[in-house]
Amino acid sequence: MSRFLDKLERIWAGKAQPLGFGTQAAKAKSAVMAIVTRLSPGEADMAALAGEEGADALLVSIDDFERVAVTLSGDTKEAGAIPLGVSVEAVTKEDVERLIELGCDFLLFNADEVPAAILGEERIGKVMEVDLSLSDSLARTIARLPIDAVFFSAEQQSLTVRQLMDYARLASLVGKPSLSALPPVLRREDIEGLWQAGIRGLVLTMERQRL
Repeated sequence: MSRFLDKLERIWAGKAQPLGFGTQAAKAKSAVMAIVTRLSPGEADMAALAGEEGADALLVSIDDFERVAVTLSGDTKEAGAIPLGVSVEAVTKEDVERLIELGCDFLLFNADEVPAAILGEERIGKVMEVDLSLSDSLARTIARLPIDAVFFSAEQQSLTVRQLMDYARLASLVGKPSLSALPPVLRREDIEGLWQAGIRGLVLTMERQRL
């Protein structure tokens, strides 16, 4: 079982203490969430900073598997004990084997681009990217698949009531721990709204110019 997804599962089940970045919003009693920091390949120095700030997991996007060993080895060394996930556009079963050998904790993937065979791999966590427009019937099928969590990939500048409705609808149908990307404009009330809608993890992008 993935170390990060085991932590996310405990948060989802209400069995975890507050985790993640030490901001006032993340510490709100009603909004206990895991924090995943998304990094660009090779940003090992920022991986170390994310660890110092209390990230629960790191996520690296990789589109070139010829560079995967260098990228993962560097980020893993700098991140220390923080679980490291990989986001891929497409992946083969052989690629997954390589990721496991390199210590990858979980895989974030799009259902249209990966072979069904990877769902039977128990040595790595599996997070499926889900669009907010997914139909109810397809959302219900996710609950029957060997997937550990879902990631809602909606890109928005700020959170709307309609989006909260979609989050709540899908989170209740998939029956899995749910993560969402962090909108650029977000208030404490928005985080609490996401929590109430069933979201238990936030994925944020650490940008170098903000440091």
